[in-house]
Amino acid sequence: MDGNDIEYVINTWEVEHPELLPKLDTKNSSREKDGQTIRPPAPGNACAIQLWEVYVCTGILLLQPHSSIIFAHVKALCEHNDPNYLCEAILKEHLCVGTVADESQEVNMYSFFDEYFSRKFQITFARHSLHQYVQEALDDPKCGKDQIPRVYMLGPHIQAFLLNSQFFEAQYDELVRGLRMANLPVNDVLSDGEYEIGEALDIKWDNVLLYDDPNMILKKHG
Repeated sequence: MDGNDIEYVINTWEVEHPELLPKLDTKNSSREKDGQTIRPPAPGNACAIQLWEVYVCTGILLLQPHSSIIFAHVKALCEHNDPNYLCEAILKEHLCVGTVADESQEVNMYSFFDEYFSRKFQITFARHSLHQYVQEALDDPKCGKDQIPRVYMLGPHIQAFLLNSQFFEAQYDELVRGLRMANLPVNDVLSDGEYEIGEALDIKWDNVLLYDDPNMILKKHG
């Protein structure tokens, strides 16, 4: 059985006015006074979704062991097209995988993203802050807008990243290559045997409305 055969229902959060959700902050502007160190989302800092969060959460999906369940989850996320419902992009069980849960391993997701973000966005993270964000802030309603956990608010942006939308062109492939070069156990979540999740599915809402500066992502960071 492959992911195309599983009856999978992804969790959703109803949003009455999706147009009022904060746009993706492509400038990663939630920072400390030094202008370089990231101030991660927290109960006292329910900032807009930051661009770096999309990369981290896509990385979490890529580090899940290959299974028909993870493929079905990603497929459901990519095929979702109702803007009044946000998908739960990252599940609690996704955070229990070794390289995601344990930052003490010699090769782990956090050491990878420390270097990756330093080079790509010229941003840094305080020690343990990225791990704390993943394990505590992602699904905490106090860290999202109007009590909506960030795992739901991130849904449309991770979908766009996975589907190689016009503002995330080649970013999925770049992230996969980077994780593999760091010898992390990457699982291409867009493929399950002979079945692949296609690019450019018919997404019903205007992607331009998702970003504060849609040209910023590739213009500066591509």
